[in-house]
Amino acid sequence: MKPKHTPGPWKVMADPIYGKHHEYNAHRYIATADAKIKLSRYVPGDWCCEQGSQICSLRDGDTVGNAHLIAASPDLLRACDMALDYLIAVHNGEPLEQFSDFDVMEALADAIIKTKDETI
Repeated sequence: MKPKHTPGPWKVMADPIYGKHHEYNAHRYIATADAKIKLSRYVPGDWCCEQGSQICSLRDGDTVGNAHLIAASPDLLRACDMALDYLIAVHNGEPLEQFSDFDVMEALADAIIKTKDETI
């Protein structure tokens, strides 16, 4: 089944204009990993993606933590799919040649770590 969301990976971006040195420093944007931004030529103080896509923006509440959790969503979904396939195969006594138990653990650990990265 084809996903009904923008394919990952996604990343978190700080406000590209104000960065971390302005009252808007809590603003975070989630975009595709290939996203590159440019300042708008038509609207002073605005910007747009010249490559990739912006998924959403967060402006209120725990924006940094929430942004990282949202950005990790495609990775979490992929890891959960792998874990489910692995557990079903183990339960049914079938060999699983797509990936190993180590691959599943690594995918889960990487996705969880990504949710907790609050450096941006």
